[in-house]
Amino acid sequence: KNLDNLVDAVYEVLEELAIYEYILCAHSLSGILACKLMNKSIKCQALVAIEPTTKKVMFSDFSENPYPEMEEQMRLIEECGPEVYFKNITQAAFSSETNEEIWDLVQEKDSELERQVPEFHIYCEITEEDFKNVSIEAHVPVFIFCQAYREKEYRDSEYWTSNTKLILGGNHHYLQWSESEKIANIIRELSE
Repeated sequence: KNLDNLVDAVYEVLEELAIYEYILCAHSLSGILACKLMNKSIKCQALVAIEPTTKKVMFSDFSENPYPEMEEQMRLIEECGPEVYFKNITQAAFSSETNEEIWDLVQEKDSELERQVPEFHIYCEITEEDFKNVSIEAHVPVFIFCQAYREKEYRDSEYWTSNTKLILGGNHHYLQWSESEKIANIIRELSE
């Protein structure tokens, strides 16, 4: 499947559910999907992007100029494994009770999905072609949550408009955990 097929499938769901205005939240690779979805006719009121993947990161040769911070994060994930890495992030961000609830829910939903659709997996190849002619209309507010070392990357990216605001923070790629209150506050304000 290509990215346009996935964008069309998400759009069909929005149409089927009769959603005509929405706030789009996207993390990582889904950032490019969000940009393409925003060009459809259903009105996107705002984009809240959490470290969305940029063309620069997706297609750069990191052997020349890697982000040392990103290298360190990848090393930690490889060293302790993804699940332990994520659990360490949530333990640092939430109370022990909330953290336990989160992981109970993750386990429950994983099991439920595995029962309903064994070996469920969405795969979508993203190519440089997908980033061509991608832009966000300037009237749409864009909030990008990112680590401080990625500020210049986002200012030079396909996500930048005159209506883009960067919210710098965190020390990992999964800011939806550590910056959840800030993200929720922005969504709340946009919804009012």
